Amino acid sequence: MIQDKNFAIEFKPDSALISMLNKDVEYRALSKFEKETIYWISLMRKDPPRFCQDYVKPFLSQFPELRGSEAKALERDLNNAVSLSVLFPGENLKRSAQTQAEYLAKTNRFSHDGPKGKSFKQRMDEVGISECAGENLFEGKSDPLMTLILLLIDHGVQGGGHRKALMNPSFNKIGVGMVEEKPGFILMVQDFSCK
Repeated sequence: MIQDKNFAIEFKPDSALISMLNKDVEYRALSKFEKETIYWISLMRKDPPRFCQDYVKPFLSQFPELRGSEAKALERDLNNAVSLSVLFPGENLKRSAQTQAEYLAKTNRFSHDGPKGKSFKQRMDEVGISECAGENLFEGKSDPLMTLILLLIDHGVQGGGHRKALMNPSFNKIGVGMVEEKPGFILMVQDFSCK
């Protein structure tokens, strides 16, 4: 169980990355939470070893209860990873992720199956993505950096599926859907694709 506290860290925003993301019309139209989520994922993908040093190690110092085999595997994966493409928002993915987040919150479920029992593949087909797609689900604090690190650690998740999606070199598009379940706590869906 993770301590109920905030991740306290000082950082200097990557102005070049922010400038690149802000050139995208869809990115500029997103909510603050969605922008921050995409920024942090893209920062991690841009330089995984540096992200490990600057953010993952301080996080594990503040939350030592998460130091285990998953955290060690994450540090190894990040330190051995090459630079990956920045993720840009896709309107179709945003719609899909938001619909799924609202459905899961309304039905009190936590599943990749959507309304009317539709599978993830069926949901992606509906938004025009027939291959090369992935999805992450998250429930917890509404802190985009903390959320990313927890998804990367994948504590208790067999196979490291969240980390694999976040570090998939083929993905270049993302959609973020979010429902605030109570103040400071969210249910989030991230949908990814290659186009």
